[in-house]
Amino acid sequence: MKPFIDSGGLHLRSQDLPPAYADNGAFYLIAPEDLRKLRSFYSDDTVPLMIDAPEESIDIDTEWDWRMAEAILAMSGAGQK
Repeated sequence: MKPFIDSGGLHLRSQDLPPAYADNGAFYLIAPEDLRKLRSFYSDDTVPLMIDAPEESIDIDTEWDWRMAEAILAMSGAGQK
């Protein structure tokens, strides 16, 4: 097993670790000509869209995911008029 934290960090509590971010694939914005040229969504000019609220980053691939999303949204009060 190889640590993904350069400075070790395996001895630290998760609360004491530096923030880590992952691409969730929720949103990409790229000019078609750039996508054709780069053959990738990523370049040196890529700017992340930071999503802080968990209910804004729900990935739905299965019926179970859908049910979990509904429960999370119901608890958060989102989607209420």
